[in-house]
Amino acid sequence: MGLACNTPGGTVGIGDIELAEGQLMFRVFPNPSSHTVSIDFSSSVEYLDRNLQLVLLDLTGKVIIQERFTSDATGLYTFDVSDLPSGMYIYRLVNGVENVYSGKLVVR
Repeated sequence: MGLACNTPGGTVGIGDIELAEGQLMFRVFPNPSSHTVSIDFSSSVEYLDRNLQLVLLDLTGKVIIQERFTSDATGLYTFDVSDLPSGMYIYRLVNGVENVYSGKLVVR
């Protein structure tokens, strides 16, 4: 369950972001998670090139997961966190060399 805020443009929840250009939007859920995490970028899929990668770091900066995005036709990407120790992680979505989105992920 996440927190949400009603705004004139709609509802925005934790894990949602819309950049100033209004072109990119990601939703990362569930957070916290103990099994799988999904990244929904369906509203942004046409703006992203094929070099999109997920980078998951622990709090020391060690790369835990680094893999190229492969999503289903709806713009949904899912990855497994069930083998990770409980704790906080930082995820980054990288488009080529540019960091397009980052946030915190809690694994239980």
